[in-house]
Amino acid sequence: MLLSLGLFLAPLAWQEAPPEHASPDLRYQLGLRVRQMEIAFESAKTKPKLRRASLDAIERSVSSFFALDLPGAAQALDEARGILEGREDSAYDCLAVTPNAWILEPGDSYRLTISQIYSAELPQPLSVRILRPKLEFEVESLPYTHDFGPITLPEHPTGTRGEWYGFQFGSQSTFSTASPEVIPAARARARAAQSLRRESIDTLAPWVAATTRMHLEFLSQMLRGSLLETRLPGELFLHRTEELLEADQDALQERGALTRWARENEDSSLRLRSGALRGQEWIALPSEAGRQVVRVQIPRAPREGRPPLVIALHGMGGSENMFFDGYGNGKAASLARTKGWFLAAPRIGAGFDLVATTQQLLHLLDADPQRVFLIGHSMGAAQAIAAAHRLKQAQVPVSGMMLIGGGRTAS
Repeated sequence: MLLSLGLFLAPLAWQEAPPEHASPDLRYQLGLRVRQMEIAFESAKTKPKLRRASLDAIERSVSSFFALDLPGAAQALDEARGILEGREDSAYDCLAVTPNAWILEPGDSYRLTISQIYSAELPQPLSVRILRPKLEFEVESLPYTHDFGPITLPEHPTGTRGEWYGFQFGSQSTFSTASPEVIPAARARARAAQSLRRESIDTLAPWVAATTRMHLEFLSQMLRGSLLETRLPGELFLHRTEELLEADQDALQERGALTRWARENEDSSLRLRSGALRGQEWIALPSEAGRQVVRVQIPRAPREGRPPLVIALHGMGGSENMFFDGYGNGKAASLARTKGWFLAAPRIGAGFDLVATTQQLLHLLDADPQRVFLIGHSMGAAQAIAAAHRLKQAQVPVSGMMLIGGGRTAS
């Protein structure tokens, strides 16, 4: 099977001007389709014929991507998912639904835009049925924006994200991922955190200063409606920022500080996390390039001795989210959780220093420096090979490497 699917989240430009109906959020939509396809591939593990039948479409999606034909890549991914799910192609797969903002406050106007990712023969007019709240209407042309008026705070059992809006286009139902998080006083809380951060910047632990700045930047983008590459937990970022700014900064600079802080404050954030996000944090480490963004997963309960550290390095155009959201629908995160190991995925960019990043992670997590493992895909594999000797010189021997390239196996 192909091992280069994570590249679909690359922020590449259009080869030519996009069609008028094209959605403006190709990076997010391609990432969403990769995840949907990977979930379908995993679900078909007892159906090898469907998996083999999907490979041609998957390969076409990769070829389209590298040809900068992003709509073609999305269409091929949808075709592969349809094969894996054992259904016929549907023109409705080309549709995307996005909100006017990913974080809203109760009373904010809530608008959804329906658009096409790629060209397909859709019925005219397009029949749209929203399952909750119950609403039916017809769309003459795309893109189309529907205004729901003021949004209310949903009574959601696991937090404030309102995944309530199911859509049915024609005869095909789909569960939309377009619902925003509804967070009371989100803007005021973000402003207060920004003010507190500014007042206490000189006393903050360096990684706390970098992390809270990153969280607040993410929140600003989500409040403005800017689409990021994947769904990020906005209220979790806001809650974690408030906790970090109020914490003992001296304690947050000690060895194992991040692990202790995360475990001590786990209960306060449980309602803001789905099961897949348990134990995960988005942090930023100070670096010569400015800051190093890292997504980490911390074992929930300490085991005997210090746990190993697995560092996962994404391919070109990817990010810190790839090994958590992609590469087999987050298989690396699932395995690390089962074993009780640390998993850390840094964002590779200009000035990336794997040695310095590893040393900081070992300190903050209190991981075992004699059991460091590297996983690298494509460009990340090259980074792992290049850094292995330098890590050994820095007294951090690499215990093992898993290097992943693209292409099909002979079987």
